Amino acid sequence: MNVETANRLMQYRKKAGLSQEELADKLGVSRQAVSKWECAESSPDTDNLIALAKIYNISLDELINGEAPKEEKKDGINLHFKDDEDEVHISASGIHLKDDEGNEVHIGNDGVEILNEKKEKIDTYFHRKGHYKLKTAESIISSLTVLGVIIAYLLLGFLVEGAWAHYWVLFLLIPLTPSILPAIYYRRFTIFAYPVLIVFLYLTLGVFISWWHPGWVLFLTIPVYYSVFGPIDHLISRKVRIADKILDAHDYDEDND
Repeated sequence: MNVETANRLMQYRKKAGLSQEELADKLGVSRQAVSKWECAESSPDTDNLIALAKIYNISLDELINGEAPKEEKKDGINLHFKDDEDEVHISASGIHLKDDEGNEVHIGNDGVEILNEKKEKIDTYFHRKGHYKLKTAESIISSLTVLGVIIAYLLLGFLVEGAWAHYWVLFLLIPLTPSILPAIYYRRFTIFAYPVLIVFLYLTLGVFISWWHPGWVLFLTIPVYYSVFGPIDHLISRKVRIADKILDAHDYDEDND
């Protein structure tokens, strides 16, 4: 190790407010080892260099060469996360995501940019026309459901004896029916308001035929529903996401032909 690097190690240690003994305890080495590093008599191995960089919250380049990466100097924020499938990099310039198939998303001040594995720009899933059509359809269905339930309840209340005390369960249809369309569109079972359906069925059985027992058994199906369809949704959504990216990239290619 050269003298400059040794001096740099000492400066970072002092800047962190650590004595040689305290730093040695953190690294699991002897104080004499730390002293030899700072006197350029020996060099820390790779594991200790990585540990030192983490302790001082700097990069290995900055620790060894005294030069911070350009991105760090410019941004101030530089966080990097990676697992077996996805990679996320967060800095002041934005958020950059990359999956295991090479698809990338960059979110910054200038907007959202989506790139496929060929580095070709594609549209994001939520900006497709179908998404806005879905939101419009959801609003229409919600409005019609509210209006229909109110009208049905009033008509039944005036025309059927005892309806005021029974048909109030119809109001549970208001949060239930709008969840059907997005569940179908996104092909995800867990978007559907299944717990609301169970409450609706339970109250209907209880109010109309007094099946409070064994009607309560219906509630046991809620955890079963999500246990079964949760993993299925995860599998389907991943395949749909891949298919959407392929289709969007294909549409992009056609637009540029």
